[in-house]
Amino acid sequence: MSDELKDIICKLLEKDPKKRLGVNGDADEVVNHPWFKDTDWDGIMNKSIKAKFVPELDKMKKDKVKESFELSTLKKNNENN
Repeated sequence: MSDELKDIICKLLEKDPKKRLGVNGDADEVVNHPWFKDTDWDGIMNKSIKAKFVPELDKMKKDKVKESFELSTLKKNNENN
């Protein structure tokens, strides 16, 4: 883990909200943090860059339905025993 990543995590998770990253300069304070130095904010804003990871929502929905069904079946089986 880089020093910049450790720093931004600590600053975003600061317990005192008055000291937390972003409280003084809104989002500018966050996006100007050194950890984001290579981030193409214009590309993000105009959606011209491709995401490095896109979740498979259909698969997630199917897995969630299957998990829900399995849990409800297990619960019913436990109630009957």
